[in-house]
Amino acid sequence: MNLKSPSTSLFLLSSFGGPSNLRRIAAFAGALLIASAASAVQVAVTIRNAAPENGIWAVNPWIGVHDGTFDTFTAGEAVNGAIEAASEDGNVSMLTGWFNTSQPNGEGAVIPGPVGPGRTFTQIFDLDAANLNHSFLSYFAMVIPSNDAFWANDNPSAYPIFDGAGTFIPRSFKIYGSMIWDAGIEVNDENGANTAFLAQAAPNTGTTQNGVAALHAGFMAAGQGGIIDQVLTRFGGPLSFAGADFKQAMYPVAEITVSLVSNSTSSFPPFPSNETRAV
Repeated sequence: MNLKSPSTSLFLLSSFGGPSNLRRIAAFAGALLIASAASAVQVAVTIRNAAPENGIWAVNPWIGVHDGTFDTFTAGEAVNGAIEAASEDGNVSMLTGWFNTSQPNGEGAVIPGPVGPGRTFTQIFDLDAANLNHSFLSYFAMVIPSNDAFWANDNPSAYPIFDGAGTFIPRSFKIYGSMIWDAGIEVNDENGANTAFLAQAAPNTGTTQNGVAALHAGFMAAGQGGIIDQVLTRFGGPLSFAGADFKQAMYPVAEITVSLVSNSTSSFPPFPSNETRAV
């Protein structure tokens, strides 16, 4: 069809009811484009390891944005293979694969490597309030050193990103030691050969527990030869875990802030090795 020909112009005018209707249609289409642009935002998710000096670390923290149905685990039930690998060895490849398969239109990211006390990372997402797959935030991170400890949200719809009117919901929340979970897949013997980040030489090493996900009972007390008594020489050490007793009252583990990109750096003082990434 030659869109420049007089006959084509007459056809288009007659098909859409004349010039006035064409103007209405154009205005409606423009309004849709404006509405879509207005609902799209850049959201910064900042994770800070809030543990004290010589406290617990995290490894490969995972962040997911989804439709509210992606439930990483359920308290009182056995975890699946993806969470087993993530909580026992810090291997989140199965978790990301599971997420990508079940939430193909969601957004996910991994902060690679060990995250020590005081370190802060920011991940930027392009989200749209009109996209139901951008409705909720989930997080997961293995605690190291540990046999199979982790912190994550048990309720997949606990952290909505937008309200019912499509307005972004800024939030900042803390994770405390009382909120650390035990995956129930490996006995918490705190033996260096079985404990990630200590002397464990291979993944999936340790005594199988065949338990269920439950709140963690805590590490062995100081002087019992467990994690709190360990000192490592890696990562520019020596690294002590004398401050890793996360069962102390109000023990700070992490702080997560969700904000618009324009505000993403306003609430945090500088920390060593801060990093910002975008997807």
